[in-house]
Amino acid sequence: MVEVRSGSGTVVARVGAGSVAETMQLYIRGASIDYGLIDEVRTMVEVHVAGVAAERATEEDLDGMRDVLRSMAEAAQDHHRCATHDAEFHRCVARATHNPLYLVMLDAIGEPIMTIRQGTLSLPGRPATALNAHHVILDRVAHHDTDGAREAMRVHLVDSRRAWEDFLTTSGG
Repeated sequence: MVEVRSGSGTVVARVGAGSVAETMQLYIRGASIDYGLIDEVRTMVEVHVAGVAAERATEEDLDGMRDVLRSMAEAAQDHHRCATHDAEFHRCVARATHNPLYLVMLDAIGEPIMTIRQGTLSLPGRPATALNAHHVILDRVAHHDTDGAREAMRVHLVDSRRAWEDFLTTSGG
């Protein structure tokens, strides 16, 4: 975490949210961390985040989530684009907490999860299932139902884990 500056030598680099997430991504990639461990952390973070978002979400936050879900629905036939919108929905939920650390944590595990999303969203019917789950999460957040938002996210992530296992079985991976 150093920066070389012409004329002034080497200095300690300013650490931003992006570099923190990038460092974690490098660690996950380099250490070949098993998806089950990533999923465990993801579940812990995202279930809690959904509840906090339900407490703090503004109408602007909710509009952002709705926009992303419309884009996800339009991209349902293209699993790569659909996965991008899926990830952005989860980022919108984290953003609705108004705590930037949740977004850093989510971004840190985002790269391996994107690979998972692209695989699972290629399964027949999976884009619609994920989209429906996201609408339930949005509904609970919009109603400021903390427990309901947490439960909706938990159910979605359990289902996502099952979809990943199905994908591995059908793809021979």
